[in-house]
Amino acid sequence: MRIITMMLKQTGSARVWLNCAIVLVFAGTLLTLIFYLNTTEPDIRREQLKLLSHRMQENATRAGYQWQVEGRPVAIMLLHYDTHSKETGRKPVKMATNGLPKVETGDDQCTRLWQSLVNEPLQLDGFKVSAEYIPIADHDSQTGPICRFGVSRGSHFDYAINSGTVIFTE
Repeated sequence: MRIITMMLKQTGSARVWLNCAIVLVFAGTLLTLIFYLNTTEPDIRREQLKLLSHRMQENATRAGYQWQVEGRPVAIMLLHYDTHSKETGRKPVKMATNGLPKVETGDDQCTRLWQSLVNEPLQLDGFKVSAEYIPIADHDSQTGPICRFGVSRGSHFDYAINSGTVIFTE
């Protein structure tokens, strides 16, 4: 009788361990699937920031052409349009002698550049976009000073003030 009771207790104990092992395998599989599916979603903020970097590049180039056509004035009025060719805004842009938007030292100058070329608030999906001026000493001496735009963590893009090029970094 004792042997049967001990076998039943051991069998019950084995079932508990088997049930625990099944629950752990199931939970591990679910966590793996959740992690995999969550990390494979596209980063919407990164894609939006990339689109805004393209818009800044295009409008900086367009400002240079407009500056040439208008006889190289100290400032131009840059017109912004939506996808249906409807005007969405006009922004004054101070121009440098090299035909690029003029940016002097300071974060506020980078903010002004964003507002002039992108024609959007310094926000992205409800998050504040930082505009930071980085002088030559802190950056590559060949590129010169830059304006860096990005959210607190993740992607950003740099506008090279001396060349007018935009470099997106993921």
